Amino acid sequence: MPAYLTRRKRQQIVPVWDYRALLKSLGTYKEIADRITEAGFDAPHPLTIAGWGYRGRVPSHWAPLLFEWAIKSGKIQSVAEIRREEVTL
Repeated sequence: MPAYLTRRKRQQIVPVWDYRALLKSLGTYKEIADRITEAGFDAPHPLTIAGWGYRGRVPSHWAPLLFEWAIKSGKIQSVAEIRREEVTL
Protein backbone atom coordinates (compact mmCIF):
# COMPACT_ATOMS: atom_id res chain seq x y z
CA MET A 1 0.00 0.00 0.00
CA PRO A 2 1.37 3.46 -0.88
CA ALA A 3 2.69 5.54 2.00
CA TYR A 4 0.35 8.43 1.25
CA LEU A 5 -2.62 6.19 2.04
CA THR A 6 -1.28 5.00 5.39
CA ARG A 7 0.36 8.17 6.69
CA ARG A 8 -1.34 9.65 9.76
CA LYS A 9 -2.34 13.23 9.59
CA ARG A 10 -1.03 15.42 12.37
CA GLN A 11 -3.39 16.01 15.24
CA GLN A 12 -5.04 19.37 15.59
CA ILE A 13 -6.13 21.06 18.78
CA VAL A 14 -9.20 23.20 18.23
CA PRO A 15 -11.17 25.39 20.67
CA VAL A 16 -14.72 24.59 21.73
CA TRP A 17 -17.05 27.42 22.69
CA ASP A 18 -19.95 27.38 25.12
CA TYR A 19 -22.60 28.46 22.63
CA ARG A 20 -25.45 27.63 25.01
CA ALA A 21 -24.21 30.30 27.43
CA LEU A 22 -23.68 32.73 24.55
CA LEU A 23 -27.20 32.27 23.20
CA LYS A 24 -28.73 32.47 26.68
CA SER A 25 -26.94 35.76 27.33
CA LEU A 26 -28.29 37.30 24.12
CA GLY A 27 -31.97 36.80 24.99
CA THR A 28 -34.74 34.59 23.70
CA TYR A 29 -34.49 32.84 20.36
CA LYS A 30 -37.09 35.21 18.96
CA GLU A 31 -35.07 38.23 20.14
CA ILE A 32 -31.94 36.82 18.51
CA ALA A 33 -33.81 36.27 15.24
CA ASP A 34 -35.17 39.82 15.40
CA ARG A 35 -31.66 41.24 15.97
CA ILE A 36 -30.36 39.29 12.97
CA THR A 37 -33.17 40.77 10.86
CA GLU A 38 -32.41 44.28 12.18
CA ALA A 39 -28.79 43.79 11.14
CA GLY A 40 -30.01 43.33 7.56
CA PHE A 41 -29.75 39.57 7.21
CA ASP A 42 -32.34 36.89 6.54
CA ALA A 43 -32.78 35.44 10.00
CA PRO A 44 -33.27 31.76 10.58
CA HIS A 45 -36.50 30.70 12.26
CA PRO A 46 -36.42 30.95 16.08
CA LEU A 47 -36.84 27.17 16.28
CA THR A 48 -33.68 26.81 14.20
CA ILE A 49 -31.87 29.01 16.71
CA ALA A 50 -33.37 26.87 19.48
CA GLY A 51 -31.78 23.88 17.76
CA TRP A 52 -28.40 25.61 17.97
CA GLY A 53 -28.87 25.95 21.72
CA TYR A 54 -30.00 22.35 22.02
CA ARG A 55 -26.97 21.05 20.12
CA GLY A 56 -24.59 23.59 21.63
CA ARG A 57 -23.40 24.54 18.16
CA VAL A 58 -23.82 27.65 16.03
CA PRO A 59 -23.18 27.68 12.27
CA SER A 60 -19.82 29.27 11.57
CA HIS A 61 -21.31 32.06 9.45
CA TRP A 62 -23.42 33.29 12.41
CA ALA A 63 -20.83 32.94 15.19
CA PRO A 64 -18.90 36.20 14.51
CA LEU A 65 -22.12 38.22 14.59
CA LEU A 66 -23.20 36.66 17.89
CA PHE A 67 -19.74 37.17 19.39
CA GLU A 68 -19.81 40.82 18.33
CA TRP A 69 -23.24 41.42 19.92
CA ALA A 70 -22.22 39.75 23.17
CA ILE A 71 -19.08 41.88 23.42
CA LYS A 72 -20.80 45.15 22.44
CA SER A 73 -23.65 44.58 24.90
CA GLY A 74 -21.20 43.86 27.72
CA LYS A 75 -22.31 40.25 28.22
CA ILE A 76 -18.73 39.10 27.73
CA GLN A 77 -15.42 40.98 27.57
CA SER A 78 -13.80 38.65 25.04
CA VAL A 79 -14.52 35.34 23.35
CA ALA A 80 -12.04 33.72 25.73
CA GLU A 81 -14.69 33.96 28.45
CA ILE A 82 -16.94 31.44 26.73
CA ARG A 83 -14.17 29.11 25.69
CA ARG A 84 -15.11 25.75 27.15
CA GLU A 85 -12.26 23.38 26.33
CA GLU A 86 -9.92 22.19 23.64
CA VAL A 87 -10.50 19.11 21.56
CA THR A 88 -7.87 17.11 19.76
CA LEU A 89 -8.91 15.96 16.30
